[in-house]
Amino acid sequence: LWLNFMTDGLPALALGMEPAEKDVMKRPPRAPNEHVLSGEWGRLIFAGLWAYAVAFAFYVWELSKGVSVEEARTATLTLAIFIELGMAFTTRSRRPIWEIGFFTNKWLVGAAANPLALHILLVFTKFGKIIHFVPLTLAEWLETAGIALVGFFIFECLKLIPERRRRS
Repeated sequence: LWLNFMTDGLPALALGMEPAEKDVMKRPPRAPNEHVLSGEWGRLIFAGLWAYAVAFAFYVWELSKGVSVEEARTATLTLAIFIELGMAFTTRSRRPIWEIGFFTNKWLVGAAANPLALHILLVFTKFGKIIHFVPLTLAEWLETAGIALVGFFIFECLKLIPERRRRS
């Protein structure tokens, strides 16, 4: 529930505030029988499987290091939040983020920062104990953010594959 609360509501609303791309009116319309996600299914399935596999492997790896179940869960949930928020940024456009700009949707930046700040606050306060969170070290925060960032760049680079096919 915490993952859904952190990553679904505000980022979804903020994606609705995404500025129109400059060439949107120059693109040909989609065929009436074409699905909205046409051409995206493979990427979406890969993203879901990647996120699940990475989070599961990370959880098992954390436990194998001898950390407590609570610490492994807190770190894995933090990783999942980072991955989900990164996915919100990477699904903004079929173009790579370096073309559209990371900060062009200020609503999304705020919608990602607020839940992340709330998660950090919960992890480091007594309220987190209610759902068995434990404080993470700086190294664990950097580790989870780094793993999610790798996934973010993989998904951004995957956007280049269809572009090359269309150009040739």
